[in-house]
Amino acid sequence: MNNRYIEPKGKKRNNNDVEFLDKTPFVNQVEKSYRVNVLSEPEIIVKKGHLFLDEKIVIVGVDVIRCATTSCAILAAGGTAVRFYGKRTELIEKMFVDLDRYKKMGIPCVTMGEFAGKPIPGGIAANSPRVVSPKLVRGKRILFLTKNLGDLCCDIIEIIEENRHRWLGDFVIGCFFNLEKTVSFIQKSGRRRVVVCCGGFRKTESLEDLFFTGKLITMLRIPERECDDGALASIAVYEKYRTTIKLREAIKYCRVSRVLENFNMIDDVESSLTGKYINPTILKSMAGVLPTLTWEDRDPWFKSI
Repeated sequence: MNNRYIEPKGKKRNNNDVEFLDKTPFVNQVEKSYRVNVLSEPEIIVKKGHLFLDEKIVIVGVDVIRCATTSCAILAAGGTAVRFYGKRTELIEKMFVDLDRYKKMGIPCVTMGEFAGKPIPGGIAANSPRVVSPKLVRGKRILFLTKNLGDLCCDIIEIIEENRHRWLGDFVIGCFFNLEKTVSFIQKSGRRRVVVCCGGFRKTESLEDLFFTGKLITMLRIPERECDDGALASIAVYEKYRTTIKLREAIKYCRVSRVLENFNMIDDVESSLTGKYINPTILKSMAGVLPTLTWEDRDPWFKSI
């Protein structure tokens, strides 16, 4: 495996950062007073544990291009469950340890993901909704290695695992093709606070995730006065473009398009935004899929509800 595609362990994250501890109780209280909180990139999650605990909330994980779309396609094609792993060295190692453990338990399990557009060693496919098929995933559990949504899920789950008695929420994954299902789930959950966590792109925000988030908030009809700054910014992005067709035109010039073009995977952008190139039967089924965090013997899996 080529280590240049793996994020190094680096220095230990400092959870006692003075910048975040200064006036923290008051700031935390203000942040939790909003109906919608939006984190535009996963790197900030470790600093925002207070947003996820002590009350019934709904977390929506978003990584439109491409992992959220791919994971919804997996479940729509008959995959039984998905578990996400980020591209940090310790998480990659954990994925292969878990794979061996599950196989010894007789659980049908495979890996999926990519480095620089190529499938990981031993993986069934790269991260692309276009390649998902029933033949590839039906009846199997997928260990999914992916940078943005993988880090996002792993960091939130770590917060939950360390504070199980304080975790009262639900955690779902949203893409454009299960958006109505996501909205319906949140509405049926009652008046809960919603925390949208975006995959972003290389430690910065991404246009498509903000657009999705703004559309989600708009469909939920949550007043702007109940939205934090990130939520308001997302609404502004959605109001600028309004349709995925206009969004697609803008994304042609964004980093994700240029990177995927270099890997000859530019069609994944179209697939993630409009559904083109995705198996039509799978695409139709994705409307009824909502990957939701469930626990089996303390192992976190996302299954469709």
